[in-house]
Amino acid sequence: MITYGLESGNDWSAADVQSDGDGMKFRVKYKGEAYGEFRLAAIGHHNVLNALAALVIARGAGSDARPCNRRSKPFAACGVAWM
Repeated sequence: MITYGLESGNDWSAADVQSDGDGMKFRVKYKGEAYGEFRLAAIGHHNVLNALAALVIARGAGSDARPCNRRSKPFAACGVAWM
């Protein structure tokens, strides 16, 4: 089993999570070691967790997700309001 989350005890963790006004910045660690720095064009810790889950799946499939962070274009969130 592979674990991920915001806590340092997970195999994959997001650390130094910060909102920069129009997105989220965070560092990813794998088993306590630095893996890379990432930025999302979406706000919320839940989006950081979603991105971390995608990264874990990509790594499990043999891909290195770090270059994706440099090439990805920001996405615009749809106009859905959660009530």
